[in-house]
Amino acid sequence: MKTRVTGVWLFMCLMLFGFAGLANDTKLAKKAFDKGTALFEKEQYVDAAAQFRKAYDLRPNWKLLYNIGQCEAAARNYALALELFESYLVQGGDNIEMTRAEDLLIEIDRLKKLVGYLDIKGAPVGAEVIVNTDMRSKTPLLGPLAITASIENKVIIQKDEEILYDRSLKVHSGQTVTIDLSEKDAGVEQPVASEPGSPDTVNAPAASNTEAASAEDAKNSEPSVVDVSRYKRVKIAGWITFGTGAGALIASAVTGGIAYSKKVDLAPLCKGGCPDELLGEKEKMANLGRASDVLVISGAAVATTGLAILIVARVKEKKAKRNLAIAPFMNTGLAGFSIKGDF
Repeated sequence: MKTRVTGVWLFMCLMLFGFAGLANDTKLAKKAFDKGTALFEKEQYVDAAAQFRKAYDLRPNWKLLYNIGQCEAAARNYALALELFESYLVQGGDNIEMTRAEDLLIEIDRLKKLVGYLDIKGAPVGAEVIVNTDMRSKTPLLGPLAITASIENKVIIQKDEEILYDRSLKVHSGQTVTIDLSEKDAGVEQPVASEPGSPDTVNAPAASNTEAASAEDAKNSEPSVVDVSRYKRVKIAGWITFGTGAGALIASAVTGGIAYSKKVDLAPLCKGGCPDELLGEKEKMANLGRASDVLVISGAAVATTGLAILIVARVKEKKAKRNLAIAPFMNTGLAGFSIKGDF
């Protein structure tokens, strides 16, 4: 009996200590959260992220991922922000308000344009991948690891305190850099041709602890420059097309007005049939009417096409790059332009 009582007493003590520790962790987490909020308001985003992470470590809650992601995005650590926001959406699921989820999806789409990706091959299982002092993942990677584009990222790969890779890398938006640790003397290759919409890839060389990228490596690792001016050219084409259509509509109004004026003038003179000397004027009136009809149809079609081109150019400039082809077409009583491309 005494043994049972002792066992129950020990169990109760453990429960009480557990609740006390939990309460203490909650208190410390709340303190860290409040401090992080104050630092965020002071625009000290890196320190704010550290406090929110401390709160998360003490009392893990998926809602804190949003706060940390906000700090990282504000600090221009776009890769970390992207990773955190995606985790927030996955863990929060249906508990996230629809408006916030929609806004966050827009933000994620923006962040994806500000990151490149890192792929690692030939690394031992369990090696740590450290990017700019942050331990981001362990090998093998479940997929390419996002890193902030267009800046120097310090990448270290280590296993059991042994440095396997140590180098600063720069990637560009949508580009995937591959580090193959099985090829110690591998050089940097130019990005290979890829399908439209897929990221370029480039192999990064393996390196010793302090080996730095040479000038030739840096030159070779530059990806092909995206021709962003093509959207401007498409917009110009849209304005020209729209202006052409508008001009045709104005011309149709002029010719239609002249035709109507001639019809009014000829009406009292052609009752019961037009005399021979007025047949030429009647034919001119008919030709002007037909021309007005053609100009109305073609002008409306061309103006509408121009407006569509402007809208498409605006949307495509913000989203993925697509091929756009504009071709004129003519048909009986109809003229305009056709748009071909991926929408």
